Amino acid sequence: MTDPTTCLRPNCTRTPMPTMTTTGDIVVDPYCSVLCRMWAEYALELVRTPWSPRTEWESRQMLTLDAALNGRAQPTETI
Repeated sequence: MTDPTTCLRPNCTRTPMPTMTTTGDIVVDPYCSVLCRMWAEYALELVRTPWSPRTEWESRQMLTLDAALNGRAQPTETI
């Protein structure tokens, strides 16, 4: 079970992102930013891919990106 007060991406300690729908309702996204959502979706895709030197390299890139996402001053900061 994950903590609902923090982003769903592992190692991210920011709060989830509230957004307003077209009907005026507020929905809380489990991720703090679009970048965290994209990271998690790509990580899941990478885990499901059979091992190859390419997936090994991409896994290392994901760790670097994870560190960069953790170093942002604000969730919306572009890296």
